[in-house]
Formats: sequence, structure tokens, C-alpha cells
Amino acid sequence: MLAALVAAALLACSVASPETQVKEALARLGPVELAAGGPAHVSLERVRFADVVVSLDGPRALVLAVVEADGRAGGGDGPALAYVGREAFVMERCQGPRWCLDRGGLPALGGVLAALREVPREPGARVVAWQVRVERDAATAGEDYEVAGRRLRVRRELRRDGGAWAVSAAR
Repeated sequence: MLAALVAAALLACSVASPETQVKEALARLGPVELAAGGPAHVSLERVRFADVVVSLDGPRALVLAVVEADGRAGGGDGPALAYVGREAFVMERCQGPRWCLDRGGLPALGGVLAALREVPREPGARVVAWQVRVERDAATAGEDYEVAGRRLRVRRELRRDGGAWAVSAAR
């Protein structure tokens, strides 16, 4: 009887595996600030991870997950952002047994936003929102913008071009 109580106590105190720790860290992840291609950043107010797969690479965790997020691209006055995409990203250990996103953040989202920022637009056009969806090698981005007092929408298609993203078509 005593042995069973000791075994139960030990199981209750057991340390979670690194894979479990990473998944728990992602489940708790609150508002996030990320670099997104160059000096710009993204503020994600809400972020959720699904279908999470973790593999360890020394002190890092390589993660593949479906990410859903809402926030702003480029700070408080930047375009509103809605995002759904399959991401491959890195987590690293931080303070004790915790895990944090590394500086690379969410590279697919960052790459798509960097490509969208480079798109030539009409003089005076101001982007007010992006709705981004990333698949493995393709992405789509709905873009709401204002120009000359009118609000318009365009849908941009992107493809991976080597390690970067490039806009391939607009409708």
C-alpha cells in the first residue's frame, strides 16, 4: 500500500516531456510581438496553435503547427491582420523549463508580410487590413485599402521564391 502511494506521488510530481512543455507554452501564449521582415513588426493580440508537432534539435524545438491569429501589422496604426497558416518555426528554452518563440517568430507570416509591403500601389493608397492564408508553398492575401476616399479590396496570390515570398498575381 505504501509503495503504491509513493508511486502515485512520484507520478504526480513527474516532469513533463519537452514536447509537452512546448505544447503547453503555445497554449498559454498571449499577445505576441514579432519581427516581420526588416524593421517592421507584428502585434498579435490573439494567437492559437493547432495540429502541433514537435521535434527536438538539441536545445531547440522545431515546431510544425497551424496558426490562427489576429492583430496588427506594423504596430498600433498599421493594417489590421487576420492570419491562418501552416508554420514551421523554432522554440527555444527560456527561464527555467519554459519555452519561447525564437527571434525568427513565425517565418511564413513574416515573409508574406514583407512581400506585401513591397507591392507598388497607387499614390496615396493606404492599406487598412490584410487577411492572410498560408499553405505549404502558396499564400493568398486579401488586402483592403483606401485611396482617393474610396475603400477597395484586392486579392493577391503569393508563391515561395527560394527562401522568400513573391507576389505572383492580383485580382
